[in-house]
Amino acid sequence: MRKLMLYAMLAVLGAAVSCAGKEESTPRPVALQPGPAQPAAPEAPRDAWEALSRVAPLEEPKGTKYFAASDAPPCPRIDVLTAQDKKVTLSPGTPGFVTPGDVTLVVFWSMDSASARMAARHVSDLVRKYAAYRVRAVGIVARTAGAGASHTYADRFGLAFPLYFDDLSALEEMSEQAGAKVTTAIPSVFIVDRKTRLRFHRVGFGFVLVGQAGTQTVSETAPENQHIEDYLKTILGES
Repeated sequence: MRKLMLYAMLAVLGAAVSCAGKEESTPRPVALQPGPAQPAAPEAPRDAWEALSRVAPLEEPKGTKYFAASDAPPCPRIDVLTAQDKKVTLSPGTPGFVTPGDVTLVVFWSMDSASARMAARHVSDLVRKYAAYRVRAVGIVARTAGAGASHTYADRFGLAFPLYFDDLSALEEMSEQAGAKVTTAIPSVFIVDRKTRLRFHRVGFGFVLVGQAGTQTVSETAPENQHIEDYLKTILGES
């Protein structure tokens, strides 16, 4: 009788263990607790200067010419007019034109088209942005019926460069030196490096205005890594 009772107790105990094993095999929901605070990811550097590529874009927009330093032609001397129609010759080393040690943007523009006016404003913005790196600019306005309003326009938007005027002969001279197929296209933007060599020429300027009225800035619509600013950075990044 005692053996029977012992067997019964062992059977009950085995069943209890078996049930307990089944219950433990089923995952129980766990209340998630917030873990320790993670350090914030470092912000990406706002200035992309550290990631500057020294290689010119391989696929360039139409109307763009880029020269490696070893192949760059010298900036030519050009004849332009002052606001008083006085003829002056600008050559590398002339005060207010292309100075050795500076990187100079030369923009040929006019009052007759929005793209030309926006190109002038964009070049002015680049001068301000990179002034600490000795970036300068010269604006040369096409002698057209609306040319007289260029000084008013320059004052209104605070264009950061001196103005000269051109009958397109100066533009033709610089375009030919850059090997351009079209030599009198406006707007045209050139970049002259610290050794007064022509490094970049672009015909035309696509743009969008960014921001609210009164505070709008000009943004170029060239493909990524093919903006005038990208080429400027490449040239500035050279030793």
